[in-house]
Amino acid sequence: MRLIKTAVATAAVLALTGTALAAGTRDEVTTTMGGTSHIAAGGKLKLVLVRKTATAKQFRVTIRYDVMVRSKTVLGFTAYPCKSTSCINSSVSKITLFPSARFRHVTFTGRVPVVRRDDGSACVYAQVRDQGPKGREPGKIVRRGKLKGVALCRKVK
Repeated sequence: MRLIKTAVATAAVLALTGTALAAGTRDEVTTTMGGTSHIAAGGKLKLVLVRKTATAKQFRVTIRYDVMVRSKTVLGFTAYPCKSTSCINSSVSKITLFPSARFRHVTFTGRVPVVRRDDGSACVYAQVRDQGPKGREPGKIVRRGKLKGVALCRKVK
């Protein structure tokens, strides 16, 4: 009898711990991006969202972009806390890249607030812009087919 109670208690603890760990899991999407005059088409972009707990107020956004650079350019990364570029509290970063015969592995890390939508989900929209060799704003959008960026949504509490 004592063994059964211990086994039930252990199963309950594991079940609760499993759901707590599941809340902090990561969501990711991988896609192939187009090119511009400075970067070659076919670069792989991986967007990763991490939320430490089920009630955390921010997403940690990581963009890993494997890109072949044809000529010197400045890439601008932006992550928005909704599915459009008009929302506030975006995370922005720039990186200067030089020509290379190999793929460059570029990583962007930022934080955006969790904005809950009516359907109970929260979205993050990421965009990459090629700003040319001098880094001029706003730059040319690196497209994903006909789309202007990558969106990832997940259910939130």
